Amino acid sequence: MMRWSIPALILNPGLAMAHLAAEHGAQADHVHGLWENSYLLLAIGAVLAIVLGRSALVARRKD
Repeated sequence: MMRWSIPALILNPGLAMAHLAAEHGAQADHVHGLWENSYLLLAIGAVLAIVLGRSALVARRKD
């Protein structure tokens, strides 16, 4: 079993998915689905960050 550092897995989601597949014997389509889910979560997080950041700026201007 290969060992990966946590920062390397966080910074490179592809490496994380390959590690998951190697460790658990996942099928290629399952890993592809996880990869798409990670992009979906990243997109949701980015949208939330933008919306919360803008609302914080608007609230700051009103004070």
